Amino acid sequence: MSENKNIIISANDFNKLKEKGTFNKKGRLVLDNEIPLAELNMPTKFDKKKEVVKNDSSSDGIKIYYFDINPCAKPRMTSSDRWKKRKVTDKYWKFKDELRKQAKEMGLVSLPIVIKLMEFGIKMPDSWSEKKKQKMDLQYHTQRPDLDNCEKSVHDSLCDEDSHIAEIRLAKKIWSRKGYIKIGI
Repeated sequence: MSENKNIIISANDFNKLKEKGTFNKKGRLVLDNEIPLAELNMPTKFDKKKEVVKNDSSSDGIKIYYFDINPCAKPRMTSSDRWKKRKVTDKYWKFKDELRKQAKEMGLVSLPIVIKLMEFGIKMPDSWSEKKKQKMDLQYHTQRPDLDNCEKSVHDSLCDEDSHIAEIRLAKKIWSRKGYIKIGI
């Protein structure tokens, strides 16, 4: 039986799959618990290089781009950052390179004038208990990094000049089991 490698699923189905487990580098679902895949009634493969299409309430399609990367806030740069290495700026430059690489693989060249969704999933600390992780999963993240600095890092990574962005309809940051960035255009 051959497997369709270009499956497009809705964003809701993708979120359900993400709650059941994680995706490996090949895009295959790896379950956290031992639920048989037949019980899920959903595709077992998600190709992150293809966009997920979801219809919103206004019936026009939203293209969702899912980046498997921990969000990083844009640090306040100083002139000495050109020659003096700081941990925070090194982390930011690595983040920027990885985000550009993933965007290029998905065919996202630049951000449009209107961004319908920008969601940041902040990874919960490993030191938290399982009970606390269950409680905080998908709850609003109200600590640092700031939402606007997370947005700035994405704009600077994906746009040469981000002055053309006029509207971001929904931007949020939430706690999640795994760090990610979701952009809907």
